[in-house]
Amino acid sequence: MRKSYFILIIIVSFTGCITQSKEKTIEKYLRKAHGKKTEEYSNKVLTLDSLNTDALYNLGYINQENDSGIYYFKKSLEIDSNQAMVWYELGRIYKIKSRVGQSAYLEDRINVSQLDSAILFISKAIELDTTSGLLYYERGFCCTYSNRRSQYDLAKSDFSKACKLGWPVACEIVKSWK
Repeated sequence: MRKSYFILIIIVSFTGCITQSKEKTIEKYLRKAHGKKTEEYSNKVLTLDSLNTDALYNLGYINQENDSGIYYFKKSLEIDSNQAMVWYELGRIYKIKSRVGQSAYLEDRINVSQLDSAILFISKAIELDTTSGLLYYERGFCCTYSNRRSQYDLAKSDFSKACKLGWPVACEIVKSWK
């Protein structure tokens, strides 16, 4: 009995060491995951922990100009849907895809379904973080390009909230309405 108890303690201790070692390795990779090596180190983290939302966020962020960015952000949200910045980044990708704010401001060039997705995702980010002026500003910006009156009213409200939260660009917009 005593011998098996001792073996169990060794196994539990060894397993704990492996977990701590794995966590330290993941932390080391994530700290190094800046600049050109971000993708390499984030992929290394995912080989150790396929559910690491920080690594998935990094990969989504560096691949935001193609559809794999959407894939990584959505994968991260499948693991933890309470990540406001991931919802925001996903909304930002859809805002870019909608062509809002690009050189051609003509309504017929805006992809409305992509714009609606952007508003939806940024709204989810706001549900999770009501203290970010950036989130209100971005949703307000998207809503100004919508041809629905309710979206325009939401834009005005969002710019006002963003201003109150210290977002200076939003304050300039609010001043221009007066």
